[in-house]
Amino acid sequence: MTATTTAATAQGGSQWAQTGPLAFNHPLTTTAERITEVPELTINFPGVWELTYHVRTTFRSGNQKALWIHTWLEKDGVPIEGSEATHGRQGPDSESVQDTVGQTVLVALQVGESLTLHGRYSGEGNASIISNDGGRTSVVAHWVTPGF
Repeated sequence: MTATTTAATAQGGSQWAQTGPLAFNHPLTTTAERITEVPELTINFPGVWELTYHVRTTFRSGNQKALWIHTWLEKDGVPIEGSEATHGRQGPDSESVQDTVGQTVLVALQVGESLTLHGRYSGEGNASIISNDGGRTSVVAHWVTPGF
């Protein structure tokens, strides 16, 4: 697991941080939890950042049951409003499904604030967040401007 960053200048140079590429299988529970295989990103330049995450999900729902995977980003342990994504299904058949879902949000951040990926599932069945050469899970932070 790696986090990659580049330096920025006060004049507004390029700045980003990202995780990956990662390889893991993280089984989810119905309790909200940090996806520990995805490294924490620490902001090293203040301003407005575009945060994007992609989560490769896999699940098997119970027969005639619903299963939903919920994911979001947190800043220093607090959910970031607008970063929530929900993926799942409700239907008559038991089936296995894999998809990549995520969100993009603009957030004002300060030096030293940390970003982490979280998830849980609701419903009946089994669910995981995975990342491998068939599809990746990642978090990317791109510096946009010094502030509004």
